[in-house]
Amino acid sequence: MERAIERQLDEICRAPGMQGAICVDKNGLTLGVRGRMSPSTSGPVSSLGQLASTLHSVESQKPVVVVESQMGGKTLIKEGDGITTAVLRA
Repeated sequence: MERAIERQLDEICRAPGMQGAICVDKNGLTLGVRGRMSPSTSGPVSSLGQLASTLHSVESQKPVVVVESQMGGKTLIKEGDGITTAVLRA
């Protein structure tokens, strides 16, 4: 599974406008990180993904949390199957 996550993170970061990505488990343990995302964000990323999932009652449609910075960047966070992924876009 670790190798599959690493490949996915590499693919995400190759996409235009992507600056970084991180995958974490439900306990906030970093499973993989690339680019400008920091392992120190693993706890908040996990928490935000799980909290957003509790707000949405349709299990098959997980919500996406979007955090916008004043500098124009966006971090998109989504939880699914016990793994939460966050991507940093320009």
